[in-house]
Amino acid sequence: MKHRLSPAQAILRTAASALFLLLLLLPTSVAQTDGEEKRPNVILIFADDVGFGDIKYYGHPDADTPNLDRMCEEGTAFYNFHTNANVCPTTRAGIMTGRNPSRFPNYTPNFGFMGAPTVTNYLKDAGYVTGHVGKWNIGPDAPVDAQEYGILDFRRTGSIPNDPRGREGERFDEAIDFITTYKDSTFYLNIWIFATHKPISPPNELRAHFDGLQINRNDYGFWMQETFDTVESEGADVTESMKNYLADMYGLDVQVGRLLDTLDELGISNNTLLAFSSDNGPQGITLGATNQTGYSGGLRGIKHSWYEGGTRVPFIARWPGKIPAGKKNMNSFISGMDWLPTVCTITGANYTEATVEGEDMSDVLFGNDRSRIQPVYYSDLNHYGDRNMKWGKWKSFPGLRELYDLEKDPFEMENVYSQNLVVANAMESAMDAWIASLPEFNRDGDPLPFDPMAPLPVMQLPNLPTPSPTVGPTALATEAPSLEPSESPSSLSTEVPSMIPSASPSAMPTTSPVAFSTVPPSTATTRYSTSMFLMVVAMGAVFFVA
Repeated sequence: MKHRLSPAQAILRTAASALFLLLLLLPTSVAQTDGEEKRPNVILIFADDVGFGDIKYYGHPDADTPNLDRMCEEGTAFYNFHTNANVCPTTRAGIMTGRNPSRFPNYTPNFGFMGAPTVTNYLKDAGYVTGHVGKWNIGPDAPVDAQEYGILDFRRTGSIPNDPRGREGERFDEAIDFITTYKDSTFYLNIWIFATHKPISPPNELRAHFDGLQINRNDYGFWMQETFDTVESEGADVTESMKNYLADMYGLDVQVGRLLDTLDELGISNNTLLAFSSDNGPQGITLGATNQTGYSGGLRGIKHSWYEGGTRVPFIARWPGKIPAGKKNMNSFISGMDWLPTVCTITGANYTEATVEGEDMSDVLFGNDRSRIQPVYYSDLNHYGDRNMKWGKWKSFPGLRELYDLEKDPFEMENVYSQNLVVANAMESAMDAWIASLPEFNRDGDPLPFDPMAPLPVMQLPNLPTPSPTVGPTALATEAPSLEPSESPSSLSTEVPSMIPSASPSAMPTTSPVAFSTVPPSTATTRYSTSMFLMVVAMGAVFFVA
């Protein structure tokens, strides 16, 4: 005789069967969700010699950069981002490896990274398709180096002569092809461009965009006057030189617009972290290159200088729905070395923390306002000369006996060394300890011994009270002074033209980091095992009530 189920047993059996069927389908959908929603694509557009103030959104009086401005409006613009060097190759070494370039015993353009893991190594190991388009300068044999660095798709492109789109059209063609090819995968892409490195010779089609422009020197602040003076001493016209420079920037901006449109058309904008930055400050006028009129936003110094204009550059991060839109982060001190640990954290890629000096700043990208903990130390490649460090609001040049309070004086016009000897001495001691921890350096000779996986020394902070978290260019004004080139620094206001938005830091949004998962792909396996266990339980329940 067939056993009849009680009403309670019938209900239990039906529920158990439904649970079984649900769990049978669940593992695949969870694994897909982890892969598609939790791990973003990552793109870094890395410019060459673009200055802190070369983007309209960052305060350039005459530039036209609507697409870079759009990135700022749809993401966050950072105003206290610093490269880890003042020249191209060493900055790129820091971006790729998370190390201070002085940690390498040989010059990286000639010797590469000598086995040090890169951000592309880590993301490749995490299942990303890794790509690189454009400039290299991080090793002697690009195709071989790229493979060693974990770059799966390497495209070292040039420029098409007389391209009416400007010199970046071909590189962005390749970048867009890469993105289209791997749109259904999860990818990381470097787009390393040449604008605005010399020589600057934009096509007439781009120059025509600035017909009618007349430069007013007084719009640019004190430190830019030397550049303008040099242009005129070379027999060139300031307005014509600036037109050429702005046309080169405009050509770059048009290509950024193509990239943004491509991400939208492919439907992957909302799952792509797109960043823009530069390797150092503007070139300045050298060897008769009178079109090199890049703008450091009123800051002192240019490329090859250790003053703020040489190392402080724009940094824009956009990820719709994750990174706050329209935020201007005025104060968070971030270094180029922080790119590797930040990206690895966001993507869930494992990395060896003991071998990097960069810090995870992902919470800052997602809306938090804080600065990195450790100072950033700067040294030339022979570990002498204008060595310096930045920590909190202080910028110290021990060998020059210079100290600047960047909170009060972001333009570095007043040396306060003698008034702050306790601070100066503490920072000098910290700098000496860092220099002593560096390896022997041989720029061009035989490779020196190097263990890329050896833990790096942990440097002690300067023996000072913890710096105020509100550090950065808070003193920068939004209206230009009326300047005459002949005036001396001591008689000039330190205000610059609309370099910083009119809202004060206290009025800036303080959006909390957006909640999102950085669960690595292995979590799908863990969830699969859990689902299998629950499925067995459900099966048991089915047979039990039977």
